[in-house]
Amino acid sequence: MRREISYAIRNIHAIRVGLFTPDLAFEAICKKQITRLKEPSLKCVDMVIQELSKVIQKCGEKMARYPRLREEVERIVSGHTRACEETCKNQVALMNNMQLAYMNTNHEDFIGFANASAGTAVDPTHSKKLGNQSAELNTIRKGYMCIHNLGFMKGGSRDYWFVLTSESLAWFKDDEEKDKKFMLPLDNLKLRDKDAGFMSKRHMFEVFNVEGRNVYKDYKSLELSTEDLDTLDSWKASFLRAGVYPEREATAESDTVSVRRDPASPRRPPLFFFCQFFPDVPFVTQEHV
Repeated sequence: MRREISYAIRNIHAIRVGLFTPDLAFEAICKKQITRLKEPSLKCVDMVIQELSKVIQKCGEKMARYPRLREEVERIVSGHTRACEETCKNQVALMNNMQLAYMNTNHEDFIGFANASAGTAVDPTHSKKLGNQSAELNTIRKGYMCIHNLGFMKGGSRDYWFVLTSESLAWFKDDEEKDKKFMLPLDNLKLRDKDAGFMSKRHMFEVFNVEGRNVYKDYKSLELSTEDLDTLDSWKASFLRAGVYPEREATAESDTVSVRRDPASPRRPPLFFFCQFFPDVPFVTQEHV
């Protein structure tokens, strides 16, 4: 295996000397290993069919007094089993081809270089997965929020337990974090305020993709709300720590961000915020005086 990895890296780099391990070498090695799983998987299906055939024969012995009934039952059940065998093998082959077509290295259960290096200092007898440990360490905030734009057919607005990390926003059915509904990567996401309506007492904002892509299923944005303003500002500050910034308005009057600073975030000098919100003002130093 080490020799195959070395050969794959050399074939991809060719005469050039690379500083990092290329992704193509990783995919080439992984595809070989995934292809080797196809034959044992199909063999497993054959073994299951053999066991089912033995079960059918033993059950048929109970109808030995009715030979024609036994023969007909065995013929029907065996035919149905063979038909299901063909469907099962097709699904196994399809699943293998799907894994070969695309390997999702952004999945939360994928152990990348960071998690693998962090796992060297962890006790191997520890029962938790490295992916879950990394997510716990990178967790910025947890709490309940309400989703509003899921459609009236699915119950309209509903409260979910949200977990915000430095890489994703996931929501669960409750705070036990067992039934995960969705995990949204934070890439190219921004925040903007949203009017909750005249009769609503909740405070709303929405998360959207700056490239216009769907955020959740067929929805271009995710409308969220909290019960009070303090919780809303706290969530916005947590999103700011995660790298999700508010949308900048076109006018200078609305250029002020109404997000309170998170106590855990690094302190910035007043001049930093002044230059951020007034980029057109020339910066004067002692050399210009």
